[in-house]
Amino acid sequence: MGCKMTNEQKIQISEILMARAEISGRTISKPAIRMMIEDLADLPFERVYATLQAWGRTSAEFPHPAKVREKLAPAETEIDDGRDIASKVIGAVARFGSYQGERAREYIGEVGWECVKRMGGWVGICSELSEDNKGVLFAQVRDLSMTLKKKSANGTIAKAQDWPDMLPDGSRNAQSIETRGDVAKLISDALNRK
Repeated sequence: MGCKMTNEQKIQISEILMARAEISGRTISKPAIRMMIEDLADLPFERVYATLQAWGRTSAEFPHPAKVREKLAPAETEIDDGRDIASKVIGAVARFGSYQGERAREYIGEVGWECVKRMGGWVGICSELSEDNKGVLFAQVRDLSMTLKKKSANGTIAKAQDWPDMLPDGSRNAQSIETRGDVAKLISDALNRK
């Protein structure tokens, strides 16, 4: 994540950790301080120091290394990914409209596109989206994308039903057949691109 801290920087971190321990009413041993410093030593000194300096403004707890690391690089959660995908789907409706499905697919990504397919297809999403149901659609795409990613990760994902690709006469939509691939592979490839 960053370069190793120098010994002088480690001393400065140990001093601030000891002060934070005192403020929080803890007694801390030198071996514990050394271990904590080693847990933080791969992070940029300036950021660690600034975080520890400001710690008391936002928390009354002692700054455990895991908490410091979390503040410096908050973990992206599944719901964050779901929200991002849902935002892209909804934004793509206005940006590309129902006639630019392929451009929308590129913008949305494979996981989002799989959600679109499972929810009736691109034209259906475009025709159904309104100000009144935007929040509902957002939540549906968010939740479906989170489910698809989980199922893809553990290998239990099923293929989308065929009905979104069917034409009224029962034949398959040729364009849809060309773009359809193995769902698990598409999502796996999208996840591996990160």
